[in-house]
Amino acid sequence: MFLSKRFNLGLVLILFCILLSACGPSPEELAAASAAETASAATSTSTTTPIPTNTTLPPTRTSTLIPPTKTSTPTMEPMPGAIPKGIIVTYTGRKCVYTDPTEIPPGEYTFVLRDQKNEKQIVYVGYLLEGKTYDEVVERQKEPGRYFPLFSWVEQANLIGNVKNEGRNEKYYTFSLEEGEYIVYLYSYSTTDLWLCAPLRVVD
Repeated sequence: MFLSKRFNLGLVLILFCILLSACGPSPEELAAASAAETASAATSTSTTTPIPTNTTLPPTRTSTLIPPTKTSTPTMEPMPGAIPKGIIVTYTGRKCVYTDPTEIPPGEYTFVLRDQKNEKQIVYVGYLLEGKTYDEVVERQKEPGRYFPLFSWVEQANLIGNVKNEGRNEKYYTFSLEEGEYIVYLYSYSTTDLWLCAPLRVVD
């Protein structure tokens, strides 16, 4: 009797388990449901696309070509006040032309140089020592314009001022001259030539 009851109870439990398994999903259904959930999770996963940020670039500098300013060559203005008067010395490119006087008293004298060829000639006045003469210097040069070292007995006179006036194409050389024999000549550092102009005597 007791065994019959236990048998019946076991049978009831078995039947109950069978009923429960019949009501739930089958293993195939569980596998299909699991696969569907995985696929759904894969498709529903959103990929975050980064939003581009606006990067402000500095404006490109465009170069503007500015034509160079045309500069004028500076020229000296005419000298203020009266134009110095003096002994005119003209260089023609082939010779030195000297005007009077050839004899003057001691003092300060301005020599006005007119360089027609613009070869940057300079007026020099040389004092002749030891009783030498202008003709002796000419003989030593032999050819007009040819450079040669002056004798040791030619001493430069005292230059006390020099100015130029490009507006008149003139240069002014002022010398202080004492009594004696002199020569007037031109020399250019650019052309390296020497032009004898004239003798000059200073007498008291």
